[in-house]
Amino acid sequence: MSKRYDIYVDGSFSKLNPRETFGAVIVLKDGNPVMSQRFRILDPCMVKMRNVGGELVAAIMSQVIIKNILGKDTKDISNVYLYYDYEGIKQFAILGGWHAEKEGAKKYQQFMVGVQNVAPVIKLNYVKVQAHTGVKWNEAVDALANGVVKDELKDTYGGCTDIEVF
Repeated sequence: MSKRYDIYVDGSFSKLNPRETFGAVIVLKDGNPVMSQRFRILDPCMVKMRNVGGELVAAIMSQVIIKNILGKDTKDISNVYLYYDYEGIKQFAILGGWHAEKEGAKKYQQFMVGVQNVAPVIKLNYVKVQAHTGVKWNEAVDALANGVVKDELKDTYGGCTDIEVF
């Protein structure tokens, strides 16, 4: 039996402290949030990329989170729809996509290609969403990346975690 998960990711950076970059993830099952998380990113190569670094780390963490939700022994195919508003989320992750030049983009590319090879029971589908156009969960993940937890996420919010991915 196939399962479907929708994951929204976004990134932001602090204008007050240019050394602070954030990523956020919202995971939905059957249209309802089951998990939401904000990350303060500590990797220097990602912090240099500002909000793009946050976007990339959020996409990486989305794959870690979905693998944890599904568990190691799943035999059912799970369709995962990854919603993003920064095109590099897809273009750096697919064969024939963008060529990564910055260290953070290269590390993201290596991770995403690798995860798709080791998790064949997860069918990852990329879905581009226009930013700031009223798409409910994209607006919620944008707010979360900026430190605002919407009411519909209060029960699933896991807090803000400092993270160093690489």
